[in-house]
Amino acid sequence: MAMEQITTRTIWGLVSLAILGGVSLAAKETISNIWAALSFMLNPGLRRGSIIEVKVQGELLKGTLKGFGLSRAVIENREGNTHLILVSDIKKATIKVIGNKPG
Repeated sequence: MAMEQITTRTIWGLVSLAILGGVSLAAKETISNIWAALSFMLNPGLRRGSIIEVKVQGELLKGTLKGFGLSRAVIENREGNTHLILVSDIKKATIKVIGNKPG
C-alpha cells in the first residue's frame, strides 16, 4: 500500500532535492576555496620571493614562494624542488613567513 502512494512526482521531487543538495555542498566548498585563495593573495606578508614554512598533510615544507593563484601556491625549496600546495590544503595549514629572499 505504501508503494501505491509514491508517485512519479514524488520521485522526481526527491531526485531534485538530492541534486540541489549536492550542488549546494560543492558550491560551499568552491566559495570557501576562493575565499582562502583571496585571503592568501591579499596578505601583505606573503609575496613572491618570501621564504615561508608550511606544514601540509603532515609534511613540513620550507622554501621560496614562487607564485600563487585561486587553486594553488608554488614553493621552491633550497634544492630546487617545486611543491604545489592546493588551496584546500592551505586552508588547513599554518604558514610561517621566515623572511625575504636575498638579492
